[in-house]
Amino acid sequence: MVDWYAKNGRPLPWRKTKDPYLVLVSETMLQQTTVASSLPYYERWVERFPDVGSLASADIDEALVYWAGLGYYSRCHRLHEIAKLATFAGWPKGEGWQSLNGIGPYTAAAMASICDGLPFAAVDGNVERVYARVCADPESGSRLKSAAKRWSEANMPKDTPGEWNQAVMELGATICRPRGPKCLECPIQGHCQAFRDSSQGRLPTPKPKPARIDIDMSIHIRVHKMHFGLIKLESNWWKGLWGFPIVEQLDTGPAARLSGSFSHVVTRHRIKFTVWLEALESCSPEFVWVHPIELHKYALPAPFTRAAKLAETKLLETV
Repeated sequence: MVDWYAKNGRPLPWRKTKDPYLVLVSETMLQQTTVASSLPYYERWVERFPDVGSLASADIDEALVYWAGLGYYSRCHRLHEIAKLATFAGWPKGEGWQSLNGIGPYTAAAMASICDGLPFAAVDGNVERVYARVCADPESGSRLKSAAKRWSEANMPKDTPGEWNQAVMELGATICRPRGPKCLECPIQGHCQAFRDSSQGRLPTPKPKPARIDIDMSIHIRVHKMHFGLIKLESNWWKGLWGFPIVEQLDTGPAARLSGSFSHVVTRHRIKFTVWLEALESCSPEFVWVHPIELHKYALPAPFTRAAKLAETKLLETV
């Protein structure tokens, strides 16, 4: 497995280092985000914050600007807090990784194995899928995760635990895929029970999907002389970021004009946003007034960036 990974692993930038800071940045970004989506953010982030000291000394608002669009913004807050702690107390080792706020079992094991060379099994969805098919295990949920951890630990080479963890994850991401697995290219095909009995498509056993929650919200954008009024958001999803007033129901009044609508998904919530634009004769001090071409300097979550573009288009139609 490790030999296969050395020859076939994707040349991702975070795989070229064992620097705890750079590895932690990548692991944090990859939580609930695909490699393809994370890659440009990682490269831009590292260009601005190349080491732990540069992030620790930066203001959180600037860090959020570089995170904007990745979603799950609490990850950025936690990464910033850890950077400040690490510059003061140094990096933990082994089991100490899980003592850091926001570091769960998977990330702690990944850090301990990659950076410290310790035999901790990092189990994500890719590892669970590889294990479930190799051993034809019909379990799901926590039982599958526990079994996959035991399997990984039993097969892990003691001298290359980090490479093993990354190899199994790479195998799951590129060969043992959820749909259309490339079994004929798999280096452990001869050990795979699912391949022998053609049960790849049924494993791992799907977990019940939580019900989707539909929400309707309105974004109310105030504009004064081609400047948009920004506020700091209080929503749990975007707390501390910049955006526009958002309410579930809005009595827009005759001064507000409809700019458009769109849908956005957050976890299992599908939110339908309706965007309203209202021109003000004076600039209220409750807002920070920003021209559209300067909005990139503020950490706006994706739906508010989209709302701003709708509003700007509506404004240009009236010029």
